Amino acid sequence: MIPLLMHEDPLADTDTALPAAAAVLPGDLPAGWPLALSRWSARPLAAGQDWDAVRIAGGLAPLVYSLMRQQTCGDPGPVVIDAQMDAHYWLIRTGFTARWDFPGVTLLTNGTWVVLPPTVRQVYRVHWLSCPDAAGHLAHAPLLHATVTGAVAS
Repeated sequence: MIPLLMHEDPLADTDTALPAAAAVLPGDLPAGWPLALSRWSARPLAAGQDWDAVRIAGGLAPLVYSLMRQQTCGDPGPVVIDAQMDAHYWLIRTGFTARWDFPGVTLLTNGTWVVLPPTVRQVYRVHWLSCPDAAGHLAHAPLLHATVTGAVAS
């Protein structure tokens, strides 16, 4: 099941506003993953290939986002917000083995799809809260896990 609705746009193109990076740091995604993003329309992409997603719902989501921004000097990694579903989707590296057994938190990996917003315009309901960079860096999974753990405990 696709958690977000795809927005069709007759003027959509497949170009991207994000150029591929020349090199990838250890632990990062292959440089080309941001190229799968559309400039003008939302697009469903399979989790578990280039990235996994952690869905954080409800009142926990803004708290985790605020804490992650503080802990990363304002660069928490790519985060999608779905206002209607009241959830944030954090893109993390695949294979991070920590358990995400928290109320309102779900790991989306192989067999699931996440609709990623366009790079240029904001689509109804879904948009980037924190945009991906051209190199395809992801949210720091261990730090996100520790932040969720702390936020749930508080």
